[in-house]
Amino acid sequence: HTLVLLESFHIYSLVTIGGQLDIISQRFRDIGRKYYSDETDAIWEEKTNTIFLDNIKVFEVISGLIDQIESLFNIQFFYQFICSAVIFCVTAFKIITMNITEDLVSFTFYLSFSATMMNEIFLPCYFGNEVTLKREQLSFAIYSSEWFNLPQPFKKNMILFLEGLKRVRILKSGKIFTLSLFSFLTVINRSYSLFAVLRNFIK
Repeated sequence: HTLVLLESFHIYSLVTIGGQLDIISQRFRDIGRKYYSDETDAIWEEKTNTIFLDNIKVFEVISGLIDQIESLFNIQFFYQFICSAVIFCVTAFKIITMNITEDLVSFTFYLSFSATMMNEIFLPCYFGNEVTLKREQLSFAIYSSEWFNLPQPFKKNMILFLEGLKRVRILKSGKIFTLSLFSFLTVINRSYSLFAVLRNFIK
């Protein structure tokens, strides 16, 4: 159980970050809406500005968590990419060179092992990609709010925050691969290339 937890911790972390980004995205969309008709404009504007600043603080915490996850696991992600790709390639080569009808048990083992190796690469790429997309969607969430009804000081703060969001933040493994679906397809492509070399070498 401990090994499974250690293997999955970085995935759980990315899922948690994605969930937090969903929550803060919804909070940005709700900015500027009056929930109580008896609120004066001054109280409403002050409350809205406070909520917006609180959201920014939460976003900074989330950004710090993203940096920590990348710092802790970027080398692990890198070696996981390389090792899983090589193992997948060798396992696939073993599958096509074996007689399936004579050794069905080994075939099933190698097939499930190949699927596991692909899963080791796909999950961090998928959830890393989700974190990147959800962070980019925060600007759309802010524009979906009723910001146009708010005073000028709020709009200035909003513009400053939106400018900060323009800086692209992409999770990387080993400072080389990005955790994205494109990287997953690239790894699969490289694995197939290595597989083709092995097959031609045997022939």
